[in-house]
Amino acid sequence: MAEIYNRIDTDMYFDKQSIAPILEYVNSDIITDFENKSVIHGLTEIWLCRSGTGEMTIESVRRRVREGDFWVMNPYTLHSAYARQDETTEYLILGIRNVKFGIPDDLNKSWFTPTDNRLRTYIEFIYREAKKPEQNTPQILSKLLDLVLLETQRYFATDVIPYNKKESSKLTDSVASYIETHFNQQISIDELTKMFYCAKSTLIHSFKKARGVSIMEYAMQCRLKEAQLWLRKSDMSVSNIALNCGFSSMPYFYKYFSKNVGMSPTDYRKKFTENAEQND
Repeated sequence: MAEIYNRIDTDMYFDKQSIAPILEYVNSDIITDFENKSVIHGLTEIWLCRSGTGEMTIESVRRRVREGDFWVMNPYTLHSAYARQDETTEYLILGIRNVKFGIPDDLNKSWFTPTDNRLRTYIEFIYREAKKPEQNTPQILSKLLDLVLLETQRYFATDVIPYNKKESSKLTDSVASYIETHFNQQISIDELTKMFYCAKSTLIHSFKKARGVSIMEYAMQCRLKEAQLWLRKSDMSVSNIALNCGFSSMPYFYKYFSKNVGMSPTDYRKKFTENAEQND
């Protein structure tokens, strides 16, 4: 199992105060018998499968990729790359700020295999220029980025849309959405900062300001809400409900539930069972 990851930052060649597209980085990522963790970025990424075959998972949809495939991921799209035991896959990835593509929700529409090598050539030139910058590198990268965006726009037959939503607002929305669908798993601040590529202090303070509670408390609220639903709608045992909703232990589940609901999980279920019988 191996991953060779090489990120080259390129934002210093662009005006960071501009609302025009900014090439923030170029990544070379080579993976063998490896699946990296799901991540989310606050910018648009254009991926090129430079060599080999592998798999990509985007928003829980997994599909095979091969050399020459391209795909676009708009800001805050959950994704991960995977290579089987007998596979080695190399990707070139452009991270582009201030734009997104007007592609439909159908993820299949974000993939394409060009019939010529123009787009691949532009991306390869960007990578080469970023690795060995020279006197005119800022101008060259800017022109090449324009060509990449125009060529991608042509393949998708869609618009390149300005995108400058407040980072903190979109970040907290995306973190909350992730918690709401993964609350039954272990969630840590450190893992979230790696996943969302943000500073720990920024994540903690912006989430608390936007949601009124800490990240961990928000996860607990999601677990509690789901446990209440299962207690009302199913005959699953209380212990299995606690486990399936992500509570670390039965004593803690009873303590947290009783404190926030005003009764034990058993009494809560009994109450709703009796109400349902009376309504019948």
